[in-house]
Amino acid sequence: MLDAGRANPNFFNATARAAFSHLSLFALRCSSVRNSLSHLGFRPSGIGIAERLVRYFDESPGPGTDFFDRALRYARLAMDSRDIALAHTGGLSCPQQAIMCLFSLFSLSDENRHYKDEVRALLRARVAALHEGLGMAPPNLPHSTNYYALIDIGAMAGSMGGEAFQQYLSESRTLHDFLFSLARDRLTLCLPGEGFAAPPWTLRVSLANMEDPAYIAVGRNIRETLETFYREWRSEGRGQP
Repeated sequence: MLDAGRANPNFFNATARAAFSHLSLFALRCSSVRNSLSHLGFRPSGIGIAERLVRYFDESPGPGTDFFDRALRYARLAMDSRDIALAHTGGLSCPQQAIMCLFSLFSLSDENRHYKDEVRALLRARVAALHEGLGMAPPNLPHSTNYYALIDIGAMAGSMGGEAFQQYLSESRTLHDFLFSLARDRLTLCLPGEGFAAPPWTLRVSLANMEDPAYIAVGRNIRETLETFYREWRSEGRGQP
């Protein structure tokens, strides 16, 4: 099964997540101090908690705690945004806000853009692999995030069988027919692109779900599914011999 739909990415920011994990471990340690009841924690006292956090970092060196030290320079920036943030306290939970804050701080601390450049290179490689399987050149989209790709099946049909084949698809078949055939016969999951403001007969391929070589197979399976529809159209006596 090749899941190129909307699923969890197969890569993530390990440093920010390590920092979040240490924050959780520190909170757990504080809630268990002077507690004789098994498996039960209580809200810790806020007195001296900053000093305890610094001591915890000193005792637990690593990428996560080192990142916290670097992130402290942005504490003032975060505090200055409280007037805006207070209007949204009814939305995200505290853990979600914490991890989003850590991701934002990591982005600010990546002053030489090493992490961003590595992720962008990874996604560009997946775009190239996908289009290699499709038998097409990758589009020139310098400002695209490349987090997902939109494949115009209608345009591919025009290249394969001309306007007549395009008209046959739009009048006799639906994009859902194509997606179900892709999933059933080639075990490849994609989403309709129309839900992402793309034209009809466009499908969406997530570039964050699988390893690079899998995208060659995804592209090949999309192309072969369209070729199956083309052969069916020809077998009905349509198209040029």
